[in-house]
Amino acid sequence: QAGDIGYVAVDGASQASMGAVWIRHFADEAEFPELAIAVLPDYISQGVGTALMEAVIAGATGRYPAIVLSVCADNPALRLYQRLGFVVTQEIVNRVRTRSYKMILRLKQ
Repeated sequence: QAGDIGYVAVDGASQASMGAVWIRHFADEAEFPELAIAVLPDYISQGVGTALMEAVIAGATGRYPAIVLSVCADNPALRLYQRLGFVVTQEIVNRVRTRSYKMILRLKQ
């Protein structure tokens, strides 16, 4: 959709997709665009997630005032989000009855 930003990480040797990140602004539902990210298991803990997150943050800076995401409380990616500056705004009980956090990253204008 118009306003979406997304990136795919590709292994230079094999040309295999390693992961993807995107933000989508549901203008009628939310004030800020929501981030989603996936890294394939073979590429976890190799910097792929960090590179994808840094790319989408750079792409959104100057375009949006903030990005939001939701993450399960026990997801190891929580540390990545915190390291990049995301802060917890709300703790919720998700659909499978475990804790999740809503997080926000305020972007420089």
